[in-house]
Amino acid sequence: MARTGQNPMKWLETATKPHAVTVTSIVHIPELKDFWAESLDVLKLCFQSLHENTKEPFDLLVVDNGSCSEVREYLLDTQSTGGIQFLFFSNYNLRKIGALRMLLGAAPGEIISYADSDVYFLPGWLGATLKVLATFPEAAQVTALPTSDRIGQFTNSTLRGITQDHSLHIKRGYDLVPERFKEAHRLSIGKTKEQYAETLTGKEEVLITRNGVSAYASAQDFQFTTTRKALDAIGPLVLRSSGEYFDPVYSPAFEARADERGFWRLSTSDYLVHHIGNRMPSKGDGDDWIFRGAPPRASAPTSAARGTGFTSRLLRSPRVRGVLKRVNAVSYSLLFER
Repeated sequence: MARTGQNPMKWLETATKPHAVTVTSIVHIPELKDFWAESLDVLKLCFQSLHENTKEPFDLLVVDNGSCSEVREYLLDTQSTGGIQFLFFSNYNLRKIGALRMLLGAAPGEIISYADSDVYFLPGWLGATLKVLATFPEAAQVTALPTSDRIGQFTNSTLRGITQDHSLHIKRGYDLVPERFKEAHRLSIGKTKEQYAETLTGKEEVLITRNGVSAYASAQDFQFTTTRKALDAIGPLVLRSSGEYFDPVYSPAFEARADERGFWRLSTSDYLVHHIGNRMPSKGDGDDWIFRGAPPRASAPTSAARGTGFTSRLLRSPRVRGVLKRVNAVSYSLLFER
């Protein structure tokens, strides 16, 4: 039978243009028990924090990587109410690298931000990230979280480029990242203090500054932002061998390609995203600061610590030190010279 009439799309005068920023995520929750018992609630918290704490306009693209029916239904409901703009389903698990290849290729924005589905977004995360990307166009990966555990991984081009760029102000040390940031991240990935300390051994932190904007020379794989220009230069994430897998789930193909092609990997100087994990945060645990919607704060010092800090500051005062020296001189004269 011949076609009847003409396709109305031929007379479409305007089309909706996607936003410049596409936020993307991969969801894999195969069941709602055991390890994944709370994962759907974590996913809901992730999307809630994204929408509540992102001022800049963006589209959300989600690849479901073989989740159970309850999760797929939630994703469809979220899309129907405008919370998700692009939604792809796979009947089986493509692994992270397969799903990442799909979403990075499909994202329509010029800026593409990726996050695992268990990330909590803090206010200002995207604005700070965009500022780093604009200030350091050499970067292909910017994480909104300053951590030290990934220093040295796929950062050869980053460190070489920083060393050769004399316009940068460079600060190096082993305690540049605030301790409370490290502690918050350690708790979020479930490592003991001893285990996490091992990942930091011998890793020098590097803070760079250009035009008043600072960034650390390191990045994470669970959350990062890149550009379409960088993705086009890096090329498709095709694995060259099975040895490129870190474990059965994850392959750092993106990081490796970015480093090989001379791109930098950076992170913001503020703690603006948080890895939740597979359990919901609760008041009283290490993640209770989430309920205040603010970055982690240092724990309140004890009275002894407070006294130690005050004494330390007091003794650094030139005036106080001068008085003490005079008292000491007079005391010495009275006791031993008369």
